[in-house]
Amino acid sequence: MGYLPCVKSTENGGSGGSGSGSGGGGLKLGFRGVEIMNDDPSRADVLHMKVTADAELEKLKQILKLLVTAFVANDILPAAEVKRQRLFGPHPMDGSETVTLKWHLTLINTKHRKAVVGAGDDSDAADSKSAKPDSKSNAAARKPRVKRIPFDAAPILKQFGSSLDFGVEPISHLHLVARGAADSQTGGYKCVHALPI
Repeated sequence: MGYLPCVKSTENGGSGGSGSGSGGGGLKLGFRGVEIMNDDPSRADVLHMKVTADAELEKLKQILKLLVTAFVANDILPAAEVKRQRLFGPHPMDGSETVTLKWHLTLINTKHRKAVVGAGDDSDAADSKSAKPDSKSNAAARKPRVKRIPFDAAPILKQFGSSLDFGVEPISHLHLVARGAADSQTGGYKCVHALPI
């Protein structure tokens, strides 16, 4: 199970710590425009808001750089994984090392669509008849699979593209979340630790 840092809005009730609430410290991230994660708008799987590149985002990058560096130094995150995921790279303005993540807020993700395939499909039925009843592959074949069904994002991008301004959101906490472990109340990633900012 891997860990992943994410931010928590003060408007959504940041958990614990003295940084919650609409007044005081924290960061204020701006969101403007929408994009997709792939190159073909007619077959999109993820539509997201873009984070405005400004001084506040640069502060968040510095915080995450310190966290990732500390994780590596304390053997929480292998250096090879940082390299594999290309978490650090040159800053476009001055060439200094910076965090190179795709900063975004997901609006649509087809992974969460409720379509299930393989439960009654003729090809699956043929495969399951030929498999041995006690084989592990047969058990895996019977388990329903969720298939991503892309959507056409072209009309959304044409109408809203870079012009839709979502405003500024105050951020009070940085959450360390466990990938693969869901929060029973929100359905999102399970928060392991909340750090007030």
